[in-house]
Amino acid sequence: MSLAVSMSAAAIGTTVTVESLDGPVEVHVKPGTQSGTPVAIKGKGMTRLRHGGRGDLVVHIEVQTPTKLNREEEELLKKFAEIRGEKSGEAHVKGHDGGIFSKIKGAFNK
Repeated sequence: MSLAVSMSAAAIGTTVTVESLDGPVEVHVKPGTQSGTPVAIKGKGMTRLRHGGRGDLVVHIEVQTPTKLNREEEELLKKFAEIRGEKSGEAHVKGHDGGIFSKIKGAFNK
């Protein structure tokens, strides 16, 4: 199950009610939750075969980034980035070691 939350709700945290097999259940989205984060709700999933009991209902959080901003929203986001010390258009590649060519180049530069 996926749950779409706004960028601001993901940043400050929220509680959302979703439907489970047994009816409504609350999903607590912690402050700072990133898109793709799974949230498990214990005992609210499918019945386990040959083991009895219920599994967990796993809800994947999808943070919705606005696609259209009015002038005020854009200015507020720029101010927010400024307060956080971020540069405009700043991005970072995570989990990338540069590949084989970077490793070879690094070996010769030592």
